[in-house]
Amino acid sequence: MFSKVTADQKGNIFMKIEHRMLRIATVALAPCLSALWAADAAAPELIIAADGRTEAVVVVSPEAGQPEKKTQQAPQLEQDSGDTNKTAGFQSGSRTGETPMTVSRTSKGTPIVHMWECPRPDPVKPGAGYPILEGATHTKVYHATPETGGYSHHARLAVHNGIFYAMWSNHPKGEDSPGQFVRFSISRDGKTWSEPRRLFPPYGEIKGFNQLGSYGHAAGWVAVEGKLWGGMQLTNHGLKGRENLGMVIRSVDASDADVALGPIFLLPGGKGLMATEPLAKEIAPPSEVTRATAEALRHAIASGAHPAGERTAVDTRGPCEPVYYRAKDGKHVCLLRDDEYSHRMYLSVLVDGRAWPAAQPTDIPDSPSLSDAVVLGDGTVLLIGNQMAPRFDNPKEVSHYGRDPLMVSVSSDGYRFTRAYALRTGQQKFRVPNVGGRGGGGQYPSSLVHNERLYVLYSMGKEDIWISSVALRDLGIGAGRK
Repeated sequence: MFSKVTADQKGNIFMKIEHRMLRIATVALAPCLSALWAADAAAPELIIAADGRTEAVVVVSPEAGQPEKKTQQAPQLEQDSGDTNKTAGFQSGSRTGETPMTVSRTSKGTPIVHMWECPRPDPVKPGAGYPILEGATHTKVYHATPETGGYSHHARLAVHNGIFYAMWSNHPKGEDSPGQFVRFSISRDGKTWSEPRRLFPPYGEIKGFNQLGSYGHAAGWVAVEGKLWGGMQLTNHGLKGRENLGMVIRSVDASDADVALGPIFLLPGGKGLMATEPLAKEIAPPSEVTRATAEALRHAIASGAHPAGERTAVDTRGPCEPVYYRAKDGKHVCLLRDDEYSHRMYLSVLVDGRAWPAAQPTDIPDSPSLSDAVVLGDGTVLLIGNQMAPRFDNPKEVSHYGRDPLMVSVSSDGYRFTRAYALRTGQQKFRVPNVGGRGGGGQYPSSLVHNERLYVLYSMGKEDIWISSVALRDLGIGAGRK
């Protein structure tokens, strides 16, 4: 099928389908939540334990409180001045010198929201032209082999009671293929990781890349009532498309030397599982989950779930894979990938607390890929992703820009990103042959801050799983900043 295309073109073709597969998990959360218990109850005391993506099971800490209201305003649409060659200087962390700013409208004539105050990336240069974080450490969590599986993706990171937990999707032959399951590993210092093992077994038979059948992918972590729970979203790929089967969840306890895995429970809301499949035979009866625990899980998952209304845009049908955060002024912000390959992120800001407006194009570059965000105590927002596309509005020329480097961009208020750094550079040199859907470098990050360091878990070319860590001071944040 691919005898007349290059390896890079193959990777682009496979990457085009990945976001459609991942949408299932986000859509699946809503019915799961409504089907648990309708009764409302106070949210439990929780620990921040995972990233802020919708498709992940997310924890929000009620102890964190509401951000202090500031006077910063949401970004305004750029007015068309007719001058497409305006220049501006940039702060430390950006490349020096004056660089042309983005034009004020897209090629479709849509006004652009100005959010990117760094120079445009140049993928030809090391780190795409941005400062490389030389002080960062990089540790391999999972080394793929033909025996363990050459496809690894959808990394999810958590810290619970001082212990790091990592999970990811795994398959021998390719992305979101039948029998895909979830592995995990733990670390007590963020540096040395345990031998990976299965968190959930495959649902159904393991088949080849892109064949019809059912698969799971890593959904994330949630901390409830002193326990950490991991989830796997189940999807069936049939002749009529993809459908949600539900989400399975189990507790993980690494407080002792031996990691203890609890029974597997199925959250209601999906189509359900076939009783003849191996995983279905391991599902524990619902009676083994107390009403209080189920209600707490419902609140914990709901804290990270967002309505799908923001996934409309003013000029594209491709907004997907949202990343959410609260800006310094208290407003909820959603940045989205555009899968019509404008290579720019889209923005929606929840102003009235009820309805997300249609997303507007911004000048934040994007490969495109999934991004993540971390909000610090002072309101600083860290955007982690592949913000390395050198050109906008050129879908006919290129679909993906290689996802290299994996970057960290800094905003003091959540609206203007003034510094950008290359966290991890280089593309994966594949060892396991005949695996579909792979390509690029560090991508699909899951991020958190612990003890004044940023930790980012990600897949490297969708083959290996790595974690990178860097001190906040290296990002120009906090005491002793560089």
